[in-house]
Formats: sequence, C-alpha cells, structure tokens
Amino acid sequence: MLSTIQGLPSGYSRDLQQINPSIWSASKIVISALLIMESMLKTVVINKKNMKKAAEDGYIIAIDLAEKLVHHDIPFRKSHQIIGRLVKLAHKSGKPISKLNESEVKKMIKGKEVSLKLLMELIQSTTIISSLHDRKSQGSSGISEQKRMVKDRMGKINVYQTGIKNRSNQVQNSLNNLNRKVKQLTK
Repeated sequence: MLSTIQGLPSGYSRDLQQINPSIWSASKIVISALLIMESMLKTVVINKKNMKKAAEDGYIIAIDLAEKLVHHDIPFRKSHQIIGRLVKLAHKSGKPISKLNESEVKKMIKGKEVSLKLLMELIQSTTIISSLHDRKSQGSSGISEQKRMVKDRMGKINVYQTGIKNRSNQVQNSLNNLNRKVKQLTK
C-alpha cells in the first residue's frame, strides 16, 4: 500500500483504487489479532512466583551494579569490565550474581580496581525489587514510573470512553429527532 501511495502524483489517481483490497485484508487481519489478544488477556493466569524466580535467576541487576560502582567513583568503562567478569563468573558457575560467594568474587577481582567488601555489599543489597525502586526516569521500568504511566493511560482511556458515550448519545438523539420528524411529515 505504501509503495503504491508513494509513487502517486498529488491529487486524484486511479491507482488509489488498487490499495482498497489490501486495506480490507489488512483490517481483517488486525481485527482478528485484536480479538485473539483480548481473549488471551482475559484468560491469562500470571504465576508471580515463577516470574520472580526467572527474573532473579538472570543477570538483570548487572547494569545496576555497574551504575552503583560509578557512584563510588569507579569509571563506567572499568565498572562495566568488572561486572562483565562477574556475570561471566556467575554464568560459568550456573548461579545468579546474588548467589556468588566472597571467595568466588575475590578470584575475579584484579588488583585494587575495586574493594571486595564494597562489591559484596553491592551484590547483596541489589535485587530486582531495589532495581525497580531505583529507576525513576520517564518511561523507565521503575515501579513509580509504571504506576504513573498506567494512571496516565487509564485517564486517556476514560476520556476516550466518555467521548464515545457522548457521541453515541448524540447519534441516538439525532435518530430520535429524525424519527419524530418523519412521523410528523408522514401523518
């Protein structure tokens, strides 16, 4: 459709008639997909325990650890290298970062690039939940930002639904008025 429209000169062109079948076909597909998603979302059962476990078993907190090292005056490049080695160690040992012990982490630290005590404190204090609470920037995954966005979208949905209701009432009133006029004229 877009390639057809792109090649058209401005103004009316009979080539526009060529996109009608594509529009109808695409509309049917989109409506079907939306109906399927609606059915799916109405019946989905969320297992919070399994979701939390899956999130904690990964390396999601790695970027938070790197950022926290930066707050302790370690350049980001060096922080990234340290946490990268930490992730590699966790992956090789088959553990999440939070389950690494002090002796494992000590072997990974090279020289005096970071204090073992500081790194262990950061590892123990950084969780998925703390990470979500720390994220505050607009559009982030942070809890407060997600609540703000949900509230904002719900407000927009309510305004839209009110508008639809008002327009539906106006259409119904217009139809009622039309019916009255028709009855008056046909008497």
